[in-house]
Amino acid sequence: MATMQMVRKRFGGYICRRCLNRKNGLRLRPEDCRYDSYCPSVCPCCGTVQNIVTRLRFFKRLRFLLQ
Repeated sequence: MATMQMVRKRFGGYICRRCLNRKNGLRLRPEDCRYDSYCPSVCPCCGTVQNIVTRLRFFKRLRFLLQ
């Protein structure tokens, strides 16, 4: 996966940080992610109520692209 738009296409929406780490082998920390401004919602991947990641910080985005 190269971008967050591809994550949306693959999983039917943005997903939580835990699913991003598990599915892509990343080690993202909470401060590496930018979250949805609304209350936590259901992650379409794992089905639990989590904070949903909508963007990654610049250097983490580069790491995500290089994998």
